[in-house]
Amino acid sequence: MGVRVAIALAEDLPPAAAAATAGFLDLHLTRAGLQAELSPPGAPRSYVLVTAPELALAEEAERVGLLKMRKPAPPLKGSSLKQPHADDEADDEGFARGWGREGVFDLALADEFWGWGDPGGFFLPCEEGELLMGLIGAVVDADTLAPLETLLACANRLPPRGGGRAAALAAAEGSLLRGLEAAGLVAFVTPLHDPTARAALSRSNFRALLAPVAEVHAYFGAEVALYFAWMNFFTMWLVGLGVFGAAVYAHRELNGYTVDNHPLLPFFSLAAAAWGVAFMVCWRRAEARWALKFGSHGAHGAEVDTEPPRPEFVGVPVVSAVTGKQASCTGLGGNNASKMLLASLAQLTSLTSPDLHKSPGS
Repeated sequence: MGVRVAIALAEDLPPAAAAATAGFLDLHLTRAGLQAELSPPGAPRSYVLVTAPELALAEEAERVGLLKMRKPAPPLKGSSLKQPHADDEADDEGFARGWGREGVFDLALADEFWGWGDPGGFFLPCEEGELLMGLIGAVVDADTLAPLETLLACANRLPPRGGGRAAALAAAEGSLLRGLEAAGLVAFVTPLHDPTARAALSRSNFRALLAPVAEVHAYFGAEVALYFAWMNFFTMWLVGLGVFGAAVYAHRELNGYTVDNHPLLPFFSLAAAAWGVAFMVCWRRAEARWALKFGSHGAHGAEVDTEPPRPEFVGVPVVSAVTGKQASCTGLGGNNASKMLLASLAQLTSLTSPDLHKSPGS
């Protein structure tokens, strides 16, 4: 069935105005190559369901520069190269084989992209919804304003003369949908659930320890899927620290120690601090791999590069060997080395303090 977009008309429209507005939408959407279906008579609310053929979606994808996964180069003789599956891990071996490399969709080169021509559809449900919304918003007709004025009079939305009518017509900016929304004839526009894709997502095992990231990405897009990928990564990293913390807690309770004299507590604190640093470094690598697989690589990096440093940070301008861009880096010389040495001595002193290792009650 594919993704459909519902254009809901205002609830308080008179029947004649609702019928005229629905017919107006049907005419212009059909002219633009889209498929419109009007609400049946007697429905609680008047609406128009809009779908688009795959060719129209492909043209819109080319216009907006949608990133899609390209096919690799023809494999060498005897190679075991296969098409990637949605459940495949984004590993380095897969990237080396050629998949996981996105390119801007080009309709003339559509056969070079994975999934083009497949019966199940080329675009993900999230992509199809965004493309369809773009197609509807771009419907423009040279005669939009004249029939819109007639609809306004039929719906009695604006006074016959005055600034209100001119403002509503000017807000249309040649867009059919914006004009109807500004006039108060359309209440809202929203994509509807795709029953097939939603059923596939519902069958996913959300009760497991880790969320099905591939299925979430296919339905909701990269932004939501990246959140679930982070949750999976965070959950797995918590296992080791949690086991260590549980062991320290059990040792404290069984031997009658407190947080003031427990000999293992400082080691746990150091482990937690090191865990936090290691987690952030490893997640950045995992995030880049997921973003590359989702076709959104670089979208988040721009935000990180423009984030201002905290006021206390003092760094030295250097050129990154990876990106070639200038960044501020903290060196190990001068005051930084002195601070690290003093911090290390303080930690060593606290860990070897005799008072720390006194048994309870001594």
